[in-house]
Amino acid sequence: MGFWIYMLVISLLIPAIMLMAGCFMVKCPPRKINAIIGYRTNRSMQNMETWRFAHGVAGKFWMKWGAIALLPSGVVMALFRGQSQDTLACVGLGLTVLQFIPLLAVAPVTERALDRTFDENGRRKTEQQEK
Repeated sequence: MGFWIYMLVISLLIPAIMLMAGCFMVKCPPRKINAIIGYRTNRSMQNMETWRFAHGVAGKFWMKWGAIALLPSGVVMALFRGQSQDTLACVGLGLTVLQFIPLLAVAPVTERALDRTFDENGRRKTEQQEK
């Protein structure tokens, strides 16, 4: 039972972190562009407008996918309650691999949104340029 509880907590950790980090990125993004904390790519760090925009997009993405993954992860682990440690470890590993997809997919999604909204110099595109 102790190992099952451990694996349940571990399986809920990534979605919970995505939810919390996403919430912070949307509501309290870093006030200044920096190379230590936040969504940091060349594109997002061009100016304050791209910085705020990138944090909003990335934060909403993580909040959405963290919420989507939280309940199913708990349900899957509940279905395997009482199974062997090997089975629980395999299920937990499978869940973790699946949870890493949106965790890592935030970069291409955010970069695509930046590309659609801003030109290569970090200036917001006009409606003509977007088409």
